[in-house]
Order: sequence, then structure tokens, then C-alpha cells
Amino acid sequence: LLLYPGLYAMNDIGDVGSDRRHPLKGRRPLAAGTISTKSAVVFSILFVTAGLSSAALLFPRRIVYVYISLLVLNLFYTFVAKNIVYLELVFNSLTHPARFLIGVFLVGATVSLAPLFGIFLFAFGIVIVRRMVEKDVEGWEARPTLAFYSDRELLLLELILFLGVVWLFFSDRSGPAVLYWGLV
Repeated sequence: LLLYPGLYAMNDIGDVGSDRRHPLKGRRPLAAGTISTKSAVVFSILFVTAGLSSAALLFPRRIVYVYISLLVLNLFYTFVAKNIVYLELVFNSLTHPARFLIGVFLVGATVSLAPLFGIFLFAFGIVIVRRMVEKDVEGWEARPTLAFYSDRELLLLELILFLGVVWLFFSDRSGPAVLYWGLV
């Protein structure tokens, strides 16, 4: 509850230029100038710090490590990967297994890599669908990477990811099958 507002504010700071060029996103408070960049930076730092601090006080160390990995993943996505074709899809998807892992750790359980990979594949598929929808909305040109993706390419990638989840469904016996039912 504390970490992600700071991370999303950071992302908005990184997007302010492209948001200003977008007909809808240009109305967001930071892009519209309703909130100053300086205020957004202060907000982001305060909430990220509060999130990391509260995690360190309340949760086991392994959860704090996942929080730190979420911070690093989001920073890398916002300021580097977001502008690199395909890499932006991967890094946009990587936070989902990490958030699932926090839930696993909160209940004191463990999980193998296969279910985490399945969640990554599922999230990757959702990110692709989102890119397909974004390409159909006015102002998509504000996100330069979208121009590099063809609908056919995205559909093929979506099929490959789906087949990966199906393969995990049939081959992984380390976790509950209900997870894979949900992902499929």
C-alpha cells in the first residue's frame, strides 16, 4: 500500500513527456501541470521510503528483498526498458511474479520457479493484449515502441506464451494444479 504509490508516481515522472503528447494521458495531473514534477518526486521518495521501511519493520527479510527487487525492476522499466522494443514487454511483466511471491512469503509458504514462470507468461500475455488495445486508441503514437509491433507478431507471441502456460500445466507437478487452471 505504501510502496506502489511511490513507484507509480516515479513511472508518471518518467512518462511526463509522452503523456503530454497523448490526448487522454495529457490530462493526468503531472502531464497537465496541476502537480509539479518536484512535488511528484517528493511524493515518490516518501512513499517508496515508507514502503521499504514498513516492510523492514513488519515482514521477514525475504519480503524486504522482494520489495527491493520491485523497486529495481520498476526503476529499470521506467527509465530504460520502456523505450526498448520487447524489453519493455518483459520488464512490464516481471513485477507480477514478484508480487505473487510476496503473497507466498506472507503466508509462510514456498514456491518453485515453475509457477512463478507461469505467472510471468500469463502477465506477459496480458501486457501484449494491452499493447494491442493501445494501438487501437487515438494517441498511440505517444508511445514510440508501439510502432514496432505488428498485430501478427503480437498474436504469434501471445500464442507462444499460451502454449508455454499449457506446457507448464501438463508438466509441472511442484505446485497446485488450480494455479495453472486459472492461468489457462
